[in-house]
Amino acid sequence: MGSLIKSLSTKSLSFIVFIFTTLYSLSIALGSDLLIHVSSFLYVCSLCGFFIFSYMSENLKDLSFKQSLVVCFSVFLSLQAGILMGLFFLPADSSHIWQVDSTHAHIPISQYYSEFFAGEKPWARIPRRSGFITHSITGFIFNLTGSVSTFTTYASLVFMKSLVVLFLCFLGTIVYNVRLGLMSALFYIFNPIVLFYTTAFYKEVGVHLLVVVSYLSVLYPLRSRRFYFLALAPIFIYMLFFERMYLSASFCLYPALYLIFSEYNLSGKVRFLIVSVVVFAGFYGLRDYISPSVLLEKIEYHRDRHSQFPDVNRAMNYDIPYFVAYIKAALGPYLTPSKFSVYKGYSLLLVWGAITNHIYQLIFWVYITNILMTFKKHKTLVFMVVPYVVFLLLMAYIAPWNVRVRDSFLPIVGLIFVHALMNKDQILRKIKWKQSIH
Repeated sequence: MGSLIKSLSTKSLSFIVFIFTTLYSLSIALGSDLLIHVSSFLYVCSLCGFFIFSYMSENLKDLSFKQSLVVCFSVFLSLQAGILMGLFFLPADSSHIWQVDSTHAHIPISQYYSEFFAGEKPWARIPRRSGFITHSITGFIFNLTGSVSTFTTYASLVFMKSLVVLFLCFLGTIVYNVRLGLMSALFYIFNPIVLFYTTAFYKEVGVHLLVVVSYLSVLYPLRSRRFYFLALAPIFIYMLFFERMYLSASFCLYPALYLIFSEYNLSGKVRFLIVSVVVFAGFYGLRDYISPSVLLEKIEYHRDRHSQFPDVNRAMNYDIPYFVAYIKAALGPYLTPSKFSVYKGYSLLLVWGAITNHIYQLIFWVYITNILMTFKKHKTLVFMVVPYVVFLLLMAYIAPWNVRVRDSFLPIVGLIFVHALMNKDQILRKIKWKQSIH
């Protein structure tokens, strides 16, 4: 069995992924409630197995960057094609795919963009709501195909997800090596929570895209010494403001901090110039929040608004100690019996995916704690975590229950989780060394 796993080829993996995903998607479309629950659990287990097999496969080691992209997109397209097979057999009722947020916000705004691209409405008539990237791309596809359906929203999500896979593979390569990029992209592809977000019509994949390119816009210029690309950093962070407003706040100081403490041999004038531009752009984008009193007022407003949602248990989210809320925000979602009566169809990926989520989130936090002790050797990873930690500090106070928003950083969490797997021997040796001392 071990030799079979190690010799797994890209074609074999892609074929197996397609068959398993097709069977799962058809069970969602045609199966009974019991079959849907069972197949969802088995499919989540299969996704974990696919990632483990990929990680262990000797054929997926020592690849070039171009070869790693071929592997990623072969597997990615096989998985998305398998999901598509089930969509053909779903009832015409779009509620099987589109959630409440989709029908009440994302679809109508995307239709506005579609009418704008068709020349039927002026720019001034488009609602100013978060989700610019998601809505504009989906609206363009609506206009291009002349159709507003689950298939066109799916096409939009698959297109954006393909860009995330591409840039995540590139980001991992820049941070460490090609293997980190490949495995980070495969982790993202096989993640059941990501798969749900890119089947149902949410804006998460658009957020993931901007998060990844925001990191790239800082790291790539420094590694390649093409500093003019740093001009993209304020642009992407500013775009993030329009996709998910409160994310950009956690990013605005990241480039400056990284440049100040980076290991790259930059002249003082270059550092000063870049830091000044980034900080100015960040503060300009958040100029309405700079005043401490205004900032605190906005935080309290958002906390109060999020606590008023009818399905939020205030006692379990707002009447608990802050550090408990932080842990809840960091490690959620949690598998509870009540969710099985609420979640149906593809959304069961969220329920069963909670189990795998706990595993990689725990490993992520243990690894981050470990590398903080060797800060000089892992500056890049440490500073990649800074926006995530800042964001969690806010979310733990405002909405510790909203793990969907927390998952805005899922591609980065996955990258650092894979980095932990690749360096597990070093960590285990350190643990054994400490135990031998005691």
